[in-house]
Amino acid sequence: DRMDRPLRYLGNKLHATLGIQNRGTTIEKFLAGEKVQAVLADFCKPAGIPTLTFYYQPPENDEHGTPELLLNAQSNSRLRGRVMYFVRQNPKGIGPKVEEDVCCGTLNDDPLETFDRILSHVFIPVVEKQGDW
Repeated sequence: DRMDRPLRYLGNKLHATLGIQNRGTTIEKFLAGEKVQAVLADFCKPAGIPTLTFYYQPPENDEHGTPELLLNAQSNSRLRGRVMYFVRQNPKGIGPKVEEDVCCGTLNDDPLETFDRILSHVFIPVVEKQGDW
């Protein structure tokens, strides 16, 4: 099936990156849902949506509750967990080599803190070592 490779790719990336403990029942069950399947099918098409955003965070009204996996959640509330995004790079859709057609990344619960950490631990030391350029 045309969707098997993208589903496996997304499932493996979500599990490895978000650290979801009970992978078999959480990720696969979520990805098998009818609404999620429709969104994923659209993402794989050439004229489909170009990005997917997965949220793994506690419910909005219970900061200490069990984290939920959500897809393309639209909310005005602050990020309370982790986000993993996927961007389709191939304008012709997703082919058999999913890893070449899709790039992905993550955001933590405080994107500004993450950005600050990257600047202070990666970019600033590199620039300082460059000296005059």
